[in-house]
Amino acid sequence: MKTLFLVRHADAENQTTNDRERALSCAGMTQASNVGQAVAQLGDIDYLASSVAVRTQQTARQIIIALEKEPAYACCDPIRSGSDDDIIAMIREFPDWAHTAMVVGHNPTISMVAARLCENTAIGGFSPSRCLRLIYEIENWTQLVERTGLMTHDIDGNA
Repeated sequence: MKTLFLVRHADAENQTTNDRERALSCAGMTQASNVGQAVAQLGDIDYLASSVAVRTQQTARQIIIALEKEPAYACCDPIRSGSDDDIIAMIREFPDWAHTAMVVGHNPTISMVAARLCENTAIGGFSPSRCLRLIYEIENWTQLVERTGLMTHDIDGNA
């Protein structure tokens, strides 16, 4: 069995001309911490991938701080600049030792990925700091099939 968390980065500041360098706002830091605390109650993450953007790395860091053990971590440009196809292909390449993995990304792509991976569930939009937990009855990430993920948790960092 594999577990996948899909997270949209928390609230970011708007005061920069370089989108990649946008940092989390104060509210965003709190949102990301809230997501981390909620995820920590569900267990550890083995592998976490975020985009190369500052706001996703900061969201990932706040989540990691809340976890009991630090996961393997990778910054991946396709999460920021790629398509939903690229992200799903990347997930299929996650290491098999990772039973629980997380992707911290951007809208609209992260919501498109969620809509494609969840079974028969209307996902809707991804507000900042939204996190979905999906369960798959697979042994290896290469076996990931669209519309087979059972959504067990929908976490809102504003809660």
